[in-house]
Amino acid sequence: MAAPTVKKTKAFANRKHKDAIFILVMLVWPIAHFLLFWVFVNGRTILLTFQRSMFFKTGDKNSYVFVGLDNYVTAFKAFFLDAGGEEALKTAFWNSLSIAPLNVLIILPIAYVCAFVLFKKIKFEGFFRVVFYIPSIISLVILIMLYKYMFKPEFGPIAAVLRAFGFSKDWFDLSLPNPALWPLIYVFCVWAGMGTNVILISSAMSRVPTEILESGKLDGVGFWRECVQIVLPLVWPTMSTLVVFGCMGMFTFTQQPLLFGEGSVKDPLMTVSLYVFSFANKSSFSAVSAATTGLMFCILFTPFIFLIKWFTEKFGRDAEF
Repeated sequence: MAAPTVKKTKAFANRKHKDAIFILVMLVWPIAHFLLFWVFVNGRTILLTFQRSMFFKTGDKNSYVFVGLDNYVTAFKAFFLDAGGEEALKTAFWNSLSIAPLNVLIILPIAYVCAFVLFKKIKFEGFFRVVFYIPSIISLVILIMLYKYMFKPEFGPIAAVLRAFGFSKDWFDLSLPNPALWPLIYVFCVWAGMGTNVILISSAMSRVPTEILESGKLDGVGFWRECVQIVLPLVWPTMSTLVVFGCMGMFTFTQQPLLFGEGSVKDPLMTVSLYVFSFANKSSFSAVSAATTGLMFCILFTPFIFLIKWFTEKFGRDAEF
Protein backbone atom coordinates (compact mmCIF):
# COMPACT_ATOMS: atom_id res chain seq x y z
CA MET A 1 0.00 0.00 0.00
CA ALA A 2 2.90 2.32 0.68
CA ALA A 3 4.43 2.08 -2.83
CA PRO A 4 1.40 3.41 -4.75
CA THR A 5 1.07 6.27 -2.25
CA VAL A 6 4.72 7.27 -2.74
CA LYS A 7 4.29 7.15 -6.54
CA LYS A 8 1.20 9.38 -6.34
CA THR A 9 3.06 11.82 -4.11
CA LYS A 10 6.01 12.01 -6.53
CA ALA A 11 3.69 12.42 -9.51
CA PHE A 12 1.84 15.24 -7.73
CA ALA A 13 5.15 16.92 -6.82
CA ASN A 14 6.40 16.63 -10.42
CA ARG A 15 3.18 18.15 -11.74
CA LYS A 16 3.42 21.07 -9.31
CA HIS A 17 7.05 21.55 -10.34
CA LYS A 18 6.09 21.62 -14.05
CA ASP A 19 3.22 24.02 -13.33
CA ALA A 20 5.58 26.35 -11.49
CA ILE A 21 8.06 26.30 -14.39
CA PHE A 22 5.23 26.99 -16.87
CA ILE A 23 3.95 29.94 -14.81
CA LEU A 24 7.47 31.32 -14.45
CA VAL A 25 8.14 31.08 -18.19
CA MET A 26 4.83 32.78 -18.98
CA LEU A 27 5.62 35.62 -16.55
CA VAL A 28 9.11 36.33 -17.90
CA TRP A 29 7.91 38.23 -20.97
CA PRO A 30 5.35 40.56 -19.29
CA ILE A 31 7.73 41.28 -16.39
CA ALA A 32 10.57 42.05 -18.81
CA HIS A 33 8.22 44.23 -20.87
CA PHE A 34 7.13 46.13 -17.73
CA LEU A 35 10.68 46.67 -16.52
CA LEU A 36 11.98 47.79 -19.93
CA PHE A 37 9.11 49.85 -21.32
CA TRP A 38 7.64 51.25 -18.10
CA VAL A 39 10.20 51.31 -15.29
CA PHE A 40 13.26 52.04 -17.44
CA VAL A 41 11.57 54.48 -19.84
CA ASN A 42 9.76 56.43 -17.13
CA GLY A 43 12.81 56.35 -14.87
CA ARG A 44 14.99 57.79 -17.63
CA THR A 45 12.35 60.41 -18.38
CA ILE A 46 12.14 61.53 -14.75
CA LEU A 47 15.93 61.68 -14.53
CA LEU A 48 16.04 63.74 -17.73
CA THR A 49 13.85 66.46 -16.19
CA PHE A 50 16.62 67.25 -13.68
CA GLN A 51 19.27 67.65 -16.37
CA ARG A 52 20.15 70.10 -19.13
CA SER A 53 21.60 69.30 -22.52
CA MET A 54 25.16 70.48 -23.16
CA PHE A 55 24.95 69.85 -26.91
CA PHE A 56 25.46 73.51 -27.84
CA LYS A 57 28.67 73.67 -25.77
CA THR A 58 30.18 70.25 -26.30
CA GLY A 59 28.57 69.09 -29.56
CA ASP A 60 27.73 65.79 -27.88
CA LYS A 61 24.03 64.89 -27.97
CA ASN A 62 24.45 62.62 -24.94
CA SER A 63 26.09 65.27 -22.78
CA TYR A 64 23.92 66.43 -19.87
CA VAL A 65 24.52 68.30 -16.63
CA PHE A 66 22.46 68.12 -13.43
CA VAL A 67 20.50 71.36 -12.81
CA GLY A 68 18.11 70.36 -10.03
CA LEU A 69 14.65 71.96 -10.30
CA ASP A 70 15.66 74.66 -12.79
CA ASN A 71 13.77 72.99 -15.64
CA TYR A 72 10.57 72.86 -13.60
CA VAL A 73 10.88 76.51 -12.58
CA THR A 74 11.41 77.54 -16.20
CA ALA A 75 8.46 75.47 -17.45
CA PHE A 76 6.15 76.74 -14.69
CA LYS A 77 7.02 80.37 -15.45
CA ALA A 78 6.59 79.82 -19.19
CA PHE A 79 3.12 78.32 -18.81
CA PHE A 80 1.66 80.28 -15.91
CA LEU A 81 3.63 83.46 -15.12
CA ASP A 82 4.28 85.04 -18.54
CA ALA A 83 8.00 84.86 -17.84
CA GLY A 84 9.85 84.05 -21.04
CA GLY A 85 7.02 81.86 -22.27
CA GLU A 86 5.68 81.73 -25.78
CA GLU A 87 2.06 82.43 -26.56
CA ALA A 88 1.79 78.88 -27.95
CA LEU A 89 2.42 77.45 -24.48
CA LYS A 90 -0.46 79.39 -22.94
CA THR A 91 -2.66 78.45 -25.88
CA ALA A 92 -1.73 74.80 -25.34
CA PHE A 93 -2.69 74.99 -21.67
CA TRP A 94 -6.12 76.55 -22.27
CA ASN A 95 -6.86 74.26 -25.20
CA SER A 96 -6.12 71.23 -23.04
CA LEU A 97 -8.14 72.61 -20.13
CA SER A 98 -11.19 73.02 -22.37
CA ILE A 99 -11.37 69.27 -22.99
CA ALA A 100 -12.48 68.46 -19.43
CA PRO A 101 -15.76 70.46 -19.54
CA LEU A 102 -16.34 69.19 -23.09
CA ASN A 103 -16.13 65.57 -21.90
CA VAL A 104 -17.96 65.99 -18.60
CA LEU A 105 -20.58 68.67 -19.29
CA ILE A 106 -21.46 67.97 -22.94
CA ILE A 107 -20.44 64.51 -24.18
CA LEU A 108 -21.27 62.56 -21.00
CA PRO A 109 -24.80 64.02 -20.45
CA ILE A 110 -25.68 63.48 -24.13
CA ALA A 111 -24.35 59.92 -23.95
CA TYR A 112 -26.36 59.28 -20.76
CA VAL A 113 -29.62 60.48 -22.32
CA CYS A 114 -28.97 58.40 -25.46
CA ALA A 115 -28.20 55.34 -23.35
CA PHE A 116 -31.39 55.87 -21.34
CA VAL A 117 -33.48 56.15 -24.52
CA LEU A 118 -31.97 52.86 -25.72
CA PHE A 119 -32.60 51.40 -22.27
CA LYS A 120 -36.33 52.09 -22.72
CA LYS A 121 -36.34 49.47 -25.52
CA ILE A 122 -37.28 51.68 -28.44
CA LYS A 123 -37.72 50.26 -31.93
CA PHE A 124 -34.53 49.34 -33.76
CA GLU A 125 -32.60 49.53 -30.49
CA GLY A 126 -29.87 47.17 -31.72
CA PHE A 127 -29.43 49.20 -34.92
CA PHE A 128 -28.97 52.45 -32.98
CA ARG A 129 -26.44 50.79 -30.66
CA VAL A 130 -24.37 49.85 -33.71
CA VAL A 131 -24.72 53.37 -35.13
CA PHE A 132 -23.49 54.90 -31.88
CA TYR A 133 -20.54 52.53 -31.59
CA ILE A 134 -19.32 52.61 -35.21
CA PRO A 135 -17.23 55.82 -34.73
CA SER A 136 -15.42 54.09 -31.86
CA ILE A 137 -14.22 51.15 -33.97
CA ILE A 138 -13.24 53.05 -37.12
CA SER A 139 -9.75 54.50 -37.36
CA LEU A 140 -9.54 58.07 -36.10
CA VAL A 141 -7.62 59.05 -39.24
CA ILE A 142 -10.50 57.90 -41.46
CA LEU A 143 -13.11 59.56 -39.27
CA ILE A 144 -11.36 62.93 -39.34
CA MET A 145 -10.81 62.68 -43.10
CA LEU A 146 -14.53 62.01 -43.68
CA TYR A 147 -15.51 64.76 -41.25
CA LYS A 148 -13.28 67.31 -42.99
CA TYR A 149 -14.63 66.28 -46.41
CA MET A 150 -18.15 67.08 -45.22
CA PHE A 151 -17.04 70.69 -44.67
CA LYS A 152 -15.09 71.05 -47.94
CA PRO A 153 -16.48 74.10 -49.82
CA GLU A 154 -16.17 72.31 -53.18
CA PHE A 155 -18.29 69.22 -52.50
CA GLY A 156 -19.02 68.91 -48.76
CA PRO A 157 -22.74 68.39 -47.94
CA ILE A 158 -22.53 70.31 -44.65
CA ALA A 159 -20.59 73.09 -46.39
CA ALA A 160 -23.42 73.32 -48.95
CA VAL A 161 -25.99 73.74 -46.19
CA LEU A 162 -23.86 76.38 -44.45
CA ARG A 163 -23.35 78.16 -47.78
CA ALA A 164 -27.12 78.46 -48.09
CA PHE A 165 -27.09 80.42 -44.84
CA GLY A 166 -24.28 82.71 -46.00
CA PHE A 167 -21.27 80.82 -44.60
CA SER A 168 -18.96 80.20 -47.55
CA LYS A 169 -15.51 80.13 -45.95
CA ASP A 170 -13.09 77.20 -45.98
CA TRP A 171 -13.47 76.00 -42.41
CA PHE A 172 -10.21 74.04 -42.47
CA ASP A 173 -7.95 76.56 -44.20
CA LEU A 174 -5.04 76.44 -41.75
CA SER A 175 -3.14 79.18 -43.59
CA LEU A 176 -5.59 81.74 -42.20
CA PRO A 177 -6.50 82.60 -38.61
CA ASN A 178 -9.58 80.46 -38.12
CA PRO A 179 -11.28 80.72 -34.73
CA ALA A 180 -14.06 78.40 -35.96
CA LEU A 181 -11.68 75.45 -36.15
CA TRP A 182 -11.80 74.53 -32.46
CA PRO A 183 -15.63 74.49 -32.32
CA LEU A 184 -15.56 72.11 -35.27
CA ILE A 185 -13.09 69.91 -33.40
CA TYR A 186 -15.41 69.95 -30.38
CA VAL A 187 -18.34 68.90 -32.56
CA PHE A 188 -16.25 66.06 -33.95
CA CYS A 189 -15.33 64.94 -30.43
CA VAL A 190 -19.02 64.85 -29.47
CA TRP A 191 -19.87 62.79 -32.55
CA ALA A 192 -16.93 60.38 -32.30
CA GLY A 193 -16.67 60.20 -28.51
CA MET A 194 -20.17 59.15 -27.50
CA GLY A 195 -20.10 55.53 -28.64
CA THR A 196 -17.99 54.02 -25.87
CA ASN A 197 -19.80 56.05 -23.19
CA VAL A 198 -23.20 54.92 -24.49
CA ILE A 199 -22.14 51.26 -24.40
CA LEU A 200 -20.70 51.50 -20.87
CA ILE A 201 -23.69 53.39 -19.48
CA SER A 202 -26.11 50.99 -21.22
CA SER A 203 -24.33 48.06 -19.60
CA ALA A 204 -24.72 49.69 -16.18
CA MET A 205 -28.42 50.38 -16.84
CA SER A 206 -29.02 46.74 -17.77
CA ARG A 207 -28.33 45.85 -14.11
CA VAL A 208 -31.08 48.12 -12.77
CA PRO A 209 -33.79 45.89 -11.18
CA THR A 210 -37.03 45.92 -13.15
CA GLU A 211 -38.97 45.90 -9.86
CA ILE A 212 -37.77 49.44 -9.11
CA LEU A 213 -38.84 50.70 -12.53
CA GLU A 214 -42.22 48.97 -12.32
CA SER A 215 -42.79 50.50 -8.90
CA GLY A 216 -42.01 53.92 -10.34
CA LYS A 217 -44.53 53.39 -13.14
CA LEU A 218 -47.23 52.53 -10.62
CA ASP A 219 -46.46 55.80 -8.83
CA GLY A 220 -46.78 57.76 -12.07
CA VAL A 221 -43.10 58.53 -12.56
CA GLY A 222 -42.46 60.21 -15.91
CA PHE A 223 -39.64 59.81 -18.41
CA TRP A 224 -37.30 62.53 -17.14
CA ARG A 225 -37.95 61.85 -13.46
CA GLU A 226 -37.13 58.18 -13.97
CA CYS A 227 -34.05 59.18 -15.96
CA VAL A 228 -32.66 61.62 -13.37
CA GLN A 229 -34.01 60.54 -9.98
CA ILE A 230 -34.19 56.76 -10.29
CA VAL A 231 -31.78 55.41 -12.89
CA LEU A 232 -28.99 57.98 -12.54
CA PRO A 233 -28.31 57.26 -8.82
CA LEU A 234 -28.28 53.53 -9.56
CA VAL A 235 -25.66 53.86 -12.32
CA TRP A 236 -23.71 56.63 -10.62
CA PRO A 237 -20.58 54.48 -9.95
CA THR A 238 -20.18 54.09 -13.71
CA MET A 239 -20.94 57.77 -14.31
CA SER A 240 -18.42 58.90 -11.69
CA THR A 241 -15.72 56.76 -13.30
CA LEU A 242 -16.49 58.32 -16.69
CA VAL A 243 -16.31 61.79 -15.13
CA VAL A 244 -12.79 61.04 -13.87
CA PHE A 245 -11.78 59.64 -17.26
CA GLY A 246 -13.26 62.70 -18.95
CA CYS A 247 -11.15 65.01 -16.81
CA MET A 248 -8.06 62.93 -17.47
CA GLY A 249 -8.71 63.24 -21.21
CA MET A 250 -7.31 66.76 -21.26
CA PHE A 251 -3.81 65.31 -20.73
CA THR A 252 -4.03 62.90 -23.67
CA PHE A 253 -5.75 65.07 -26.28
CA THR A 254 -3.16 64.72 -29.05
CA GLN A 255 -4.40 62.97 -32.16
CA GLN A 256 -7.41 65.15 -32.95
CA PRO A 257 -5.57 68.51 -33.22
CA LEU A 258 -2.60 66.83 -34.90
CA LEU A 259 -4.76 65.23 -37.59
CA PHE A 260 -6.92 68.31 -38.06
CA GLY A 261 -3.67 70.20 -38.56
CA GLU A 262 -2.78 67.73 -41.33
CA GLY A 263 0.20 66.31 -39.47
CA SER A 264 1.83 69.64 -38.65
CA VAL A 265 1.76 71.44 -35.32
CA LYS A 266 -0.07 74.76 -35.51
CA ASP A 267 -0.06 77.17 -32.57
CA PRO A 268 -3.88 77.58 -32.47
CA LEU A 269 -4.22 73.78 -32.32
CA MET A 270 -1.52 73.18 -29.69
CA THR A 271 -2.32 71.19 -26.55
CA VAL A 272 -0.06 70.16 -23.69
CA SER A 273 0.17 66.53 -24.81
CA LEU A 274 0.70 67.63 -28.42
CA TYR A 275 3.48 69.94 -27.24
CA VAL A 276 5.18 67.04 -25.47
CA PHE A 277 4.71 64.78 -28.49
CA SER A 278 5.96 67.28 -31.07
CA PHE A 279 9.06 68.39 -29.16
CA ALA A 280 10.15 65.01 -27.78
CA ASN A 281 12.30 64.07 -30.79
CA LYS A 282 13.37 67.46 -32.13
CA SER A 283 16.61 67.92 -30.20
CA SER A 284 18.22 67.15 -26.86
CA PHE A 285 17.07 70.52 -25.48
CA SER A 286 13.50 70.02 -26.74
CA ALA A 287 13.39 66.49 -25.28
CA VAL A 288 14.25 67.88 -21.84
CA SER A 289 11.57 70.57 -22.20
CA ALA A 290 8.96 68.03 -23.32
CA ALA A 291 9.78 65.61 -20.48
CA THR A 292 9.70 68.40 -17.90
CA THR A 293 6.38 69.74 -19.19
CA GLY A 294 4.74 66.33 -19.14
CA LEU A 295 5.91 65.46 -15.64
CA MET A 296 5.11 68.92 -14.29
CA PHE A 297 1.49 68.67 -15.41
CA CYS A 298 1.25 65.16 -13.98
CA ILE A 299 2.42 66.47 -10.59
CA LEU A 300 0.24 69.59 -10.64
CA PHE A 301 -3.00 67.96 -11.79
CA THR A 302 -2.86 64.63 -9.96
CA PRO A 303 -4.40 66.26 -6.83
CA PHE A 304 -7.06 67.78 -9.10
CA ILE A 305 -8.01 64.33 -10.44
CA PHE A 306 -8.19 62.89 -6.91
CA LEU A 307 -10.36 65.87 -5.89
CA ILE A 308 -12.73 65.16 -8.77
CA LYS A 309 -12.85 61.48 -7.75
CA TRP A 310 -13.59 62.42 -4.13
CA PHE A 311 -16.28 64.89 -5.18
CA THR A 312 -18.06 62.41 -7.45
CA GLU A 313 -18.04 59.78 -4.70
CA LYS A 314 -19.51 62.28 -2.23
CA PHE A 315 -22.08 63.54 -4.72
CA GLY A 316 -23.59 60.11 -5.28
CA ARG A 317 -23.03 57.06 -3.14
CA ASP A 318 -22.89 53.51 -4.43
CA ALA A 319 -26.27 51.82 -4.59
CA GLU A 320 -26.52 48.16 -3.73
CA PHE A 321 -29.00 46.14 -5.77
